[in-house]
Amino acid sequence: MNKMRNHITALLLLLFTANSLLIHSVPAIQPTPIDSLYQNAMTDDVLSLPEVRQLLESLFEEEYADSTDLAPTRTLKQQQMAVHGLVGEYFFYKGRFNHGLKASQRAVALARDQNDSTLLLDLLSTQGACAMRAAKYDEAVSSFEECIELAERQGDEAALSSAYSNLASTYTAAATPENGYIDFAVTCIEKSIEIEEHLPNSPALSIRYGAASEIYTKLGRYDEAIRMGRKAYEIDSIAGNTLRMARRLSQTGDALFAKRDMKEAERHYLRSMALLEEVGDPLSLSINCKQLGEFYLAKGDRDKTLQYWTRGLAIAEETGNNNLRLALLQKMYQFQRGHDDASAIVWLERYNELRDSIWSERNSAQLRDYQMRYETAEKEIIINRQRQEIRQRNFALVLSAILLVILSVTTILIHGLRKHRKKRFEAEQEVRELKNIISSQERKNIERLTHYVALHINEKMLSNEDICNHLAISQSTLNRQLGAIRGVSIQGFVQEMRMEKAQHLLRNTKESVSDIAAQCGYDDATYFTRVFKQNCGMPPTKYRAIHQEKKERDDKK
Repeated sequence: MNKMRNHITALLLLLFTANSLLIHSVPAIQPTPIDSLYQNAMTDDVLSLPEVRQLLESLFEEEYADSTDLAPTRTLKQQQMAVHGLVGEYFFYKGRFNHGLKASQRAVALARDQNDSTLLLDLLSTQGACAMRAAKYDEAVSSFEECIELAERQGDEAALSSAYSNLASTYTAAATPENGYIDFAVTCIEKSIEIEEHLPNSPALSIRYGAASEIYTKLGRYDEAIRMGRKAYEIDSIAGNTLRMARRLSQTGDALFAKRDMKEAERHYLRSMALLEEVGDPLSLSINCKQLGEFYLAKGDRDKTLQYWTRGLAIAEETGNNNLRLALLQKMYQFQRGHDDASAIVWLERYNELRDSIWSERNSAQLRDYQMRYETAEKEIIINRQRQEIRQRNFALVLSAILLVILSVTTILIHGLRKHRKKRFEAEQEVRELKNIISSQERKNIERLTHYVALHINEKMLSNEDICNHLAISQSTLNRQLGAIRGVSIQGFVQEMRMEKAQHLLRNTKESVSDIAAQCGYDDATYFTRVFKQNCGMPPTKYRAIHQEKKERDDKK
């Protein structure tokens, strides 16, 4: 695959060289404003999409042009910058974040070239938002940090608050128990709220409270999260903003769900759904369906889980939100595996088909891009043929080079598609093998793994390398077997066994939490408590109390 990319890169360079020769060898024509943009800017796979062409044609109408920086008085680069920025926002609100990111990156580059710091701030914000939703967190952090620097330099407190809030959301999305990003998120959102509360009649204060609610939920500070969500809801209720009210209810529902106040969480989620249906916001509605599915899965209601995930998937398919479609298809497969293997295989096949179609779509877009360039060059050839008689030899060479590039790229793409189909066939073969009985050797490996972990469970550094060396098996093989049988990685399996031992000791001994943590391989009781709570839904002390009460009741009987 890398070799194929290198071939494509070399051919692209050849194409650009050929186009340059063509431009220099043919007298310039006078294109329309939109043709100028397409010939000079709309040459990537995102901006050449038909729907973008339709969007731009409507923006170039006289009634919109002045308000979108597309007026004829603007330079071509200024128009290009405005168009790329608008297309980036368009794809962001459509939920197609990778497309939005590409357009925004081009807009940011043009803004830097124009030295336009005012527009750069807005464009960086869009670029960061697209990058965050596309899970490209390093790029999102870099964009929002630059937004903070620009806003401080310009003295724009509203923009500064927004940048801190966006940075907090990025750290929240990227946070894991190991990297400590959630602490950065808290610092950023509290800074954002502090700035926003000093701004008179700020329309964004509820957004900041809502972001704080999400962060506090992830941090386990549920009461603060609920309080922030309700403050945000109150502000949006007074303003009569139904869409924001729905989002605040959903954020508060997340906090209540995490707190295991299931009745109140369900009430908030369902009210949020009703408001979103009233507003008709498909992106938020599909996300809420995903959340409700997870909620009912936790409650053990498989019918409603399937109902809401199926509905969320349908909305995501209608809006073209492929990121959410992939996530829901994967959840459906995991949800059905072990319960309805036939359905699980169907969901897995749909997941693989979508992933393949995204790959094919990108290649098709590249091919359209090459064809568009060729058609533009051919059009200029026809228009200027009479004035280019003395340059016909050079012109013929350029045309031949373009045809050769298109033919070569087409050949490479066909070869790549064949290889990809072969890989897809192999993947489908693996799916069919899921229905086969797990071999006795694999079962033996899991039994030996269980025995080894049980003997060394009090050791903190129980590494994959030590385990695999003892079992005389490679990490990739053991991970694959564990994934097929238990649906976890090696370290996920070790953590499950640690939690099972911790639960056993909490139920059957009176040892302190610190002693139990040490016996389970944790030298930090606080960290053990956090991990236990994440896995069991409650702290160790509460777990012990519940089981002691149950045991006392059973003894009385």
